[in-house]
Amino acid sequence: MLVADETVEFGPHGAGRFLAHVLVVTNMDRDNETSDFLAVPSQSLILHAYNPTEQSTTSVTPESTTIVQPEPSRLTPHAIKQLIKWTVYTVLIINFGFYVWDDWRMAQHTLRAGGTIVEWAGAFVTTIDELAWFALLALFELETYALSDEVAYQPGVEKLMHGVRIICYVFLAHTIYAYSIAVMDLYPTEPVPGVNSLCQLADQDLSYTNNLEYTVIDSTNCSQLSGASEFFYSGSGSVVADAEGLGLDRALAWVDLVEASVWLLIVFTIEFMVRMQSRGVTGGSLMTAANLSKIVLYGVLLIITAYWGFLTHWLYVWDELVWIAGFAAIEMNVAEWRGEILEGEQSA
Repeated sequence: MLVADETVEFGPHGAGRFLAHVLVVTNMDRDNETSDFLAVPSQSLILHAYNPTEQSTTSVTPESTTIVQPEPSRLTPHAIKQLIKWTVYTVLIINFGFYVWDDWRMAQHTLRAGGTIVEWAGAFVTTIDELAWFALLALFELETYALSDEVAYQPGVEKLMHGVRIICYVFLAHTIYAYSIAVMDLYPTEPVPGVNSLCQLADQDLSYTNNLEYTVIDSTNCSQLSGASEFFYSGSGSVVADAEGLGLDRALAWVDLVEASVWLLIVFTIEFMVRMQSRGVTGGSLMTAANLSKIVLYGVLLIITAYWGFLTHWLYVWDELVWIAGFAAIEMNVAEWRGEILEGEQSA
């Protein structure tokens, strides 16, 4: 009896991959069989297939007299990548809750006296920004992995995804606008007239800020908050800062604007690469330039992350690193897709 066992990975781009163990049993000489073997028809083909994520098995045989021994489950490199990817996505959702709370906390100080719809939208700019990024991430996941090319590029599906993508970019444009307004509101700034001590502003429903920390000024804490003799309104009539705090607010406002702009450039680059690959283009000078530009842009984000770490904004550091990992997962999908295209070209 001759037994051959091979492992083959099946599944087109976008479909659920699975492994199939192909076991070919050839009965060389029935007369010489012993009780250790089950007599099976000559050249029986046994397919034992399982999906690593579902831990299910399926046996397909040309003839019903074949017995298949179950294969031990194991994690493939592909399954490990998917596990890491969905772990990152889960962490991003948890982080979103922290940012909603952070926006609400700061709005209690910056919009203490109320505000317009535009002002409230500006106060919750990070929350709106994260929602738009979640939607874009979901679109990339569908387009580069979950949906097959045949489904993703059907006219109706493609138009729907483009429509959602446009809405996302409108929200992201609002983020750039809100950050630009935040920068301009900090220039120029005149000192609060007639004030040379923070305690003169105590119990007036004002907040003191330094390094994005906000504290309501009262007679019990005013002397501990700052010993400066000159104070400025920091982007709002209800928030004041000393010269050091104002300089830090300006630096952080610029960093927010640069960071949001860099992320837009990254997503435009990924969009370009996805469109090119959907047309079967996987190489060339433009694709090389796109890859190099992404390396530079991610480097800028890491510099910004290090700056936030220097200022002890650990939530921002963590969130930035997780979002970089989230888009690295999309890059992984794009790379797998590119590999499938190249394999198709070679086989053709």
